[in-house]
This record gives sequence, structure tokens and C-alpha cells, in this order.
Amino acid sequence: MPVSIREVAARAGVSLGTVSKVLNDSIGAQIAAGTRDRVRVAARELGYYPSAVARALVRQRTDTLGVIFPQFNSESPIRGGFFSLVFNEILESAHVRKQDVTILSGRSWVDSPTSLPMFRDGRCDGYFVFFQHDDSDLLTAFASVNLPFVLVNDCRDDERIACVDVDNRDSGRRATQFLLQMGHQRIAHLPGNLPHAPVEGRLQGYRDALEEAGIAFDTRFAPPGDYFFDSVTERVTNLMALPPGERPTALFCGSDGIASNALRALGRLGLRVPEDVSVLGHDDLPDAAQEHPPLTTMRQPFPAIGKAVVDELLAIIAKTATPGRKQLLPTQLVVRQSVAPPV
Repeated sequence: MPVSIREVAARAGVSLGTVSKVLNDSIGAQIAAGTRDRVRVAARELGYYPSAVARALVRQRTDTLGVIFPQFNSESPIRGGFFSLVFNEILESAHVRKQDVTILSGRSWVDSPTSLPMFRDGRCDGYFVFFQHDDSDLLTAFASVNLPFVLVNDCRDDERIACVDVDNRDSGRRATQFLLQMGHQRIAHLPGNLPHAPVEGRLQGYRDALEEAGIAFDTRFAPPGDYFFDSVTERVTNLMALPPGERPTALFCGSDGIASNALRALGRLGLRVPEDVSVLGHDDLPDAAQEHPPLTTMRQPFPAIGKAVVDELLAIIAKTATPGRKQLLPTQLVVRQSVAPPV
């Protein structure tokens, strides 16, 4: 038979309430250190472990936060890239706040009548939602039933939806301005998958910087595509096939992954970076500094993102947050060796 809390209380010579407060680390409980020690020793000697299910029923809280992440192309969501870095910071911040984290992967884009009952079944107090598709009704369904959640790496105008992201438009503007300041006039932008709010934001920031510099936007210099090698290679090859006086002297890539593929594509074409073409990335993933040459990029503040989303979600759960707050954090230019003035 499982050991009961009554047996712990009897062994320690204290009340049931005292045992509960000690074992649950109740904030503000005024309990003498000696009493706390007796309770913990008694629990250890008897082999008593608090029931998470029972505690959740009493408190109406599980102290568990869910991460909703779609699996693209059967890839693991924790294998690398943006998600893994933010996820690690979420884990760290959640640990500090004494919260558990669970991943709900591959389920998030099912229609809301199918998915919503699962997300409302009490397994999690609230959710972090990554990479929301525009054609999914999950966010509006969450908002309609007041289910606590925070949208990560995206922002919506909907006043019911709280979000945390970087200021992608400002980041794209400053990245392009840096290339302009280096003397480049023909700057191409290689975006990721459209439509997606961060991708569109960086593209708009690129266009803003060109307009401010009096340079007309050339659709040839912002060819659509995705993050993968074949798409990047095709776009780079087409850009470099333009006449020498028309082809870009610099590439602003929408992610470090695109930039990495661009470096390889340029190498296959026999072009040197940065002597023939400059390349600037976005994100500052760990591999960026190991590229050849080391990649100049816009650094995302991953620790700040992780902390902000945890703080925001817990505030929503506690009903102390401003509804639908939008938090856009600044990026930082990291200068390495992949950008130089045009020859």
C-alpha cells in the first residue's frame, strides 16, 4: 500500500497541513527549519512521494507547460536550429520557475474540433505555440475558449494573441543598411518560406532600407524559395548568371541555414566570399562562426526569448498579463569575415 500523508504527519509529529506545506514548498509558509527537517526525514524514511495528480486536483494547476511544435519533413523538433536554442532557454527558465515542460509535436495543425479537446484536457496549464501556419484555426480556437498560450517566433494583430519574437522588420532593415554602409548597391535578399510573419518582416525591412537609400526594389533580387539547398542553389545560380554589371555584390539571407547553403552554392560556381560576393545571415546559430568564412549575421537573443515566453505564459495563467501583449526583441549585428566592401 502507498504511504499516506497521515503516516508522515504522525511520524514527524506535525499536522497534515504542515506536511503539505513542507513537501510542496509552499511560498510564504512560516515553518521552523527543524520542523521542515523532521517532515522531510519522515517522508524519506517512510518512502512517501507526493502525488502530482492529487496535487494538481487540489490546486487546479499541473505546473506543466506544453510546447506545440509541428514536425516538418519528419524532422525532430529538438535536432537543431532556432527551435532547439529557444527550447533550451525555455527549459532553463521553466526550471527556475519550478515548471515542467512537455512537447506535443506533430499534432498542432489538425483542425480545432479534433485537437482542442486534447489541449483542454488539463494535462498542461498553458502552451507555447511555435511556427503557426496561416491556414490553421488553432490559435483562434485557443483564444475563443481563453486557453492560455503564447505564440513564439511570430506575431499577429489579433488583440487576444500574446506573442514573443524579434523585431524582424527592424532586423532586416539594419542588416541591409550595414551592407549599404559597406558600399554595396546591388543587394539581393534570399527569404525563407512565405507567407510567414518573420520571413515577411525581414523582407519588408530589406525593402525599407533600399527605399531609404533611394534604391529601387528589383523583384529579381528577392526570389522566393525555401531554406533547403536545392532552392538556395537555384536562386544563387540565377542571380549570379545576371550580367556582371547587374548581378548582386551582396546577399542578405533570411537565416543562417540559407546563408550556409548560399556559401556552398557560390563555392560551386567558383565565386569567393567575400572577395566576389558578400554574404550576411540571420539568427547567429552555433555553426555560424564555424562557416568558411565565418558568417556575419544578425544575432537573435535566444536567452531573452526563452525567459520572456515563460514569464509571459505564467503571467497569462495567473491572469496578471496584459491581454494580447506583443513583445518584439532587438537583434544584434555580429560582424565576422563574410562581408567586405565590393571590389
